[in-house]
Amino acid sequence: MSDKGFGERVKAQRINKGLSQQLLADLCGVSRATLINIEQGNHKVGLSTAISLANHLSLNLATLQGKDQRKKAKQKVDTLMRLEAKKQALRQEIKGLIDTTA
Repeated sequence: MSDKGFGERVKAQRINKGLSQQLLADLCGVSRATLINIEQGNHKVGLSTAISLANHLSLNLATLQGKDQRKKAKQKVDTLMRLEAKKQALRQEIKGLIDTTA
């Protein structure tokens, strides 16, 4: 997986945990240059490296890949669409009540 968002999440979590690039690279068995390229989205990350990064950053792989964020965003959109539909139904109901009392 080669993904700028993946790299940004790696970097953010690495910084959040107070790890240097060299330390995280050593823990994951890659060079510091490779980790820099991963963080910049310029390196295709194999599954074993992705799992190692996730483990050492205390994240699950889905979170590191951003799948949790996409799922949450979809849930928010779905909720907004349901609320909008309810709002439209209530407007129609109110309009009907006003028309019958007028």
